[in-house]
Amino acid sequence: MSSWSIFDSDGRKTVQFYGREKDCDLNVPAGGAKVAGNFDGDAEFFDGASVVSRPTLPVPVAQTVAAGADWTLTGIPAGTEIYTDGELVGTADGNDVDLTFPSAQVWTVEFVPPFPHQVASTEVTVT
Repeated sequence: MSSWSIFDSDGRKTVQFYGREKDCDLNVPAGGAKVAGNFDGDAEFFDGASVVSRPTLPVPVAQTVAAGADWTLTGIPAGTEIYTDGELVGTADGNDVDLTFPSAQVWTVEFVPPFPHQVASTEVTVT
């Protein structure tokens, strides 16, 4: 018996299969792949040739900004949804992202990018 990671046609890990290879083959979706071993679908994906790390976003763990001032982020992929304290506030278009916070408090900002990028979040302290 062996362990296999099964990936869909986009490279997302869909399931971990334990068993014989011929039985595993029955569980591979069209256009998908199987790779021997156990991979972390949150941190890795199948790029068509091998399992590689999912890219991370250039977002700091924490940030401090003044109320009303712009905080500019670069390198955020187009299609990334941006949430402030759980509320959708915009979608990145591939250009710089400017975020402005109206009041002094600690805000949680989450960035949900298109696959294969990893989700990122940060705490923004507004003074």
